[in-house]
Amino acid sequence: MTGIGLSLEIAQQAVRRLSEHQIPVVASHLAAEEFSRIPGFLRVSPTSSTYGTALAAYVKPTAHTAAIVQDQKPGDLYPKTLATAFTTKFADATHRLAGRIEPFNSGLPAVENTFLQMMPNICGDNPDAIYFAGREEHLASFVAQPAQRRGLQANVTVLGPGLAHPQAWVSEPQLFGKAAVASLDEPSCTDCFKAVFPRDRLDDSIAILAHDAVLTVVWAIRGLPQSSPANVTAQDVLQAKNRLHDQLAVPRASGPISFDEQGDPVHKAVPILRMRVDATPEFVELPDPAA
Repeated sequence: MTGIGLSLEIAQQAVRRLSEHQIPVVASHLAAEEFSRIPGFLRVSPTSSTYGTALAAYVKPTAHTAAIVQDQKPGDLYPKTLATAFTTKFADATHRLAGRIEPFNSGLPAVENTFLQMMPNICGDNPDAIYFAGREEHLASFVAQPAQRRGLQANVTVLGPGLAHPQAWVSEPQLFGKAAVASLDEPSCTDCFKAVFPRDRLDDSIAILAHDAVLTVVWAIRGLPQSSPANVTAQDVLQAKNRLHDQLAVPRASGPISFDEQGDPVHKAVPILRMRVDATPEFVELPDPAA
């Protein structure tokens, strides 16, 4: 099975139930660490700690203080690990957190109001960077509220880690599977993404990660020996998924990465993106995933 997009407790329950029935699951956009070590589970996306670590490493050369805004909605497993990973990577002898964490609950109403109420404390702490540990739809609201002091049009740069971005294929082509990229980006192919979905985007990462989740299952099945039964079972895929590492890493459009024993991708490439007013995210760079 592929899919399972959000890091919610109900999704965790679903994956555990499938695992009990020995059905493998390859998640496309699911990032929370709580899913690791569930038998039969693989994830195509980076983990949430990978996101936090990647962004902390990117901002540390220019930012020495950072404020954290964190969603604490019950049942959402994603934001806590984002905050913890950023803090662990960022804080050291020359880098510190400015003030206390500013929490909010996206499950309650008036989220925009509470963002606005945060501003006196955040601006009073005068951080070099603000780290938002929450979901993208709430980030847009957070940035919009204090436009007079900290909006996209107020000399503030809004950066974030991405899942995947087609510009990375141009920036670092050696990191990506040529055939996988071609199936998404080849303009002359009649059954590739651009021909089948001419009005859809690739820079929001959804199509790229969904493609790679299915490709992972296909890669595992194709790796089965020819002596295997013609009808491949879920248990066959459970065995084969354990081979998807090192020399047998999947050559995916989001980067060829080995899976570790927990089903998490090793050294997953995480593009850094810049938010823009009324536009799609702008690709900034693809840091070395092994650094």
